[in-house]
Amino acid sequence: MASVTVAAGYGTVWNGNILAAIGAPTVTMDAVLMQADVWLYEQLGLAQGYRGVYPIVRAPWVFAMLESGYLLAFPLLLVVLVYFVLREPNRLGPALAGLFTAYAFALIVFAVFPTAGPCIVFPDSLDQAYRQTETGTLMTSMASSFDSVRLMGATPEVAYFVALPSLHVVVGLYLPLLVRRCRPLFWMLVPAGVLVVLSTFLLGYHYVLDAFAAIPVVWAALRIARPTDGGDPQASQQRDGTGRASLRSATTGDAPIAGHSPVGPADHTTAYC
Repeated sequence: MASVTVAAGYGTVWNGNILAAIGAPTVTMDAVLMQADVWLYEQLGLAQGYRGVYPIVRAPWVFAMLESGYLLAFPLLLVVLVYFVLREPNRLGPALAGLFTAYAFALIVFAVFPTAGPCIVFPDSLDQAYRQTETGTLMTSMASSFDSVRLMGATPEVAYFVALPSLHVVVGLYLPLLVRRCRPLFWMLVPAGVLVVLSTFLLGYHYVLDAFAAIPVVWAALRIARPTDGGDPQASQQRDGTGRASLRSATTGDAPIAGHSPVGPADHTTAYC
């Protein structure tokens, strides 16, 4: 059921994105975000102008990590989905609701302030020496897909063109934070999430402001996805007369001993791993 929901959700998102791209004005608002990038990179002494500015970091091993990191978004999603299905199935629905609400919000932003990203609107921003890399190939495919949709209404190879906010950054932050109570899984996902986030603007898929714009979206998505019962399907949380949290066993109905702090799986710091 989870796989069907995810497939239906992304299918809706991609189709909505195609329709948004067809209906977008001929001139996008990318120039505004590009100028902000140019100003920032010049202030930091990283570049002069925008032609060939990407990748920002060119050490071969760093570039290889970032290139792989950009592709980790969907593996991250798969890991989190499996965790919820096996360990916290009651949280799967809210988690997906938060994720796809973020996508829906991004489509609304695109309709009002259409931006497609530097790799699509400013393809010369990627240094010529990197055009034959996996990053360069993917960026070329994204640009050609965007053009084919807007000019001919054709079905694209890549079906997502929203730059602001960056949904890669949303995924890279949102998914690890969703499982933060399971400490081993959280710390396993954090490095992958960081790579996803950094790769978006260091490689040139997104503008810097796209990444910052994703932060409040992540906060809102987490509010939607937060558990209402502590995430434990076996216990219900109540309040006693003093306002302290108390637990009543789901199987025996026994009340906690007066004066004792409740302990157990409803504790928000508990790891369900």
